[in-house]
Amino acid sequence: MRITIALLTLFQSVLLFSQTADVTKGCAPLPVQFTPPAGSTTFFWTFQDGGSSNLATPTNIFTTPGTYDVEFRETPAGPVVGTVSITVYPKPEIGFTAVPESGCIPLNVQFADTTQLAGDIQVLMHSWVFGDGGNGTGAAPTHVYNSVGSFTVSLELTTNYFTCNVTQVFLNRIRTGIKPVVNFTTVPSPAVACTPPLNVSFANTTTGGSGSLTYAWNFGNGNTSNLVDPPAQTYTQLGNFTVTLTATDAIGCSASTSRPVVVGQPVADFEVPDTVCIGSTVQFTNTSAPGIYQWAFGPFALPATSNDQNPSTVYSVSGPKISPSRSPPWATVRTPSRNKFSWMRPTPISASHRCIRAATRRFLS
Repeated sequence: MRITIALLTLFQSVLLFSQTADVTKGCAPLPVQFTPPAGSTTFFWTFQDGGSSNLATPTNIFTTPGTYDVEFRETPAGPVVGTVSITVYPKPEIGFTAVPESGCIPLNVQFADTTQLAGDIQVLMHSWVFGDGGNGTGAAPTHVYNSVGSFTVSLELTTNYFTCNVTQVFLNRIRTGIKPVVNFTTVPSPAVACTPPLNVSFANTTTGGSGSLTYAWNFGNGNTSNLVDPPAQTYTQLGNFTVTLTATDAIGCSASTSRPVVVGQPVADFEVPDTVCIGSTVQFTNTSAPGIYQWAFGPFALPATSNDQNPSTVYSVSGPKISPSRSPPWATVRTPSRNKFSWMRPTPISASHRCIRAATRRFLS
């Protein structure tokens, strides 16, 4: 019986000095409700943030991050009965990167959370809203924007402390546009000449894009321009020059196109399969210099001639041997398994100077 009384006395002593708080860690502003030791009949709390209370179970809101050793007394002048430590963290300020933040649709954006966390705060869940009807999770999701506009992105963080949960909205963070259709014309067209000087003027016919466009011309001769319609250029040297026009809209969505300027004798050349079948369509790929083209496919071709850049024809018969004294092209050799033909290459003709080159190629059918 004497042992039981000693245990009860010890238990009551522990209860007497056990003041508690419903929350001991969290983010500002952090509301905390305190409970006094059992058996107390008078109360005085000092919260160490400038506040105090004589209520039995007061609630105090800690608005400044820090560590507070809250003291409990029975009277304002009485001794400290006990303390309870409260840790207050700053609420996370959400940050993230988006690469790229603007561009042409479809725009593939890589997001990555860069939020800095204090103390032992841990993120349990990321919830993204991309602003175009799409959502995502995870610390580093990707998202494809398929429509044009400005999009507000929000990110919600769920943490191990409910007072540290936070959502932040980023207005118009992602901007998308549509590529302009870049084009221009030249006079003369094509811009070719046999001998210098060659004077070429340019007319910008670009359309599309999002909002106003800026332009960057590179004429291939060391000169550039940012005008919509640039000044004419005089090419005084022999050579091949590439003129490039780049158009960029207000959000950085850009596209380019290029055209050649050729000063000098043209080079005639083309590509064709080395083996074709009688009666099948033969496609010619023109790799010549810019110009006006004249093709002659020979008497066994339909069509026999063309002015297309990349024409096609059909050979319906293998053709007999023909005297070499006739002008090419013609069927030159006939064998049991295949027929060999020879064609003129296309003839580029300058629009302003009639400089002509021709070439031939053999292949099997």
